[in-house]
Amino acid sequence: MIHIDIKKLGRFGRPGHRITGSRKSKSLHRGVDWEYVHVAVDDTSRVAFNQIHPDEKAPSAVEHLKACVAYYTRLGITVRRVMTDNVLHSEHLAGFGRKASSRSFQIR
Repeated sequence: MIHIDIKKLGRFGRPGHRITGSRKSKSLHRGVDWEYVHVAVDDTSRVAFNQIHPDEKAPSAVEHLKACVAYYTRLGITVRRVMTDNVLHSEHLAGFGRKASSRSFQIR
């Protein structure tokens, strides 16, 4: 079983005063954008697989799941179940699991 989660991280356009030592430029626009780290951890071995995606939408989650299963397969780990707390994407992932995974990934 693998656990999948998504972490939202702020992306900055320039270094802050703690890095530069200068508080001269006061910017009203502190954060530039967001990045989403998609994380998967195998329950038995605790091997992690991470990817950064531009969003946390279902297509990105499915892309991460495909890459995750391929990665664990190369390591000899069989993925049989997926657990996530992302309610918005779990239905899409469950649909993905029913339709494609039994054929493509041999997940039962």
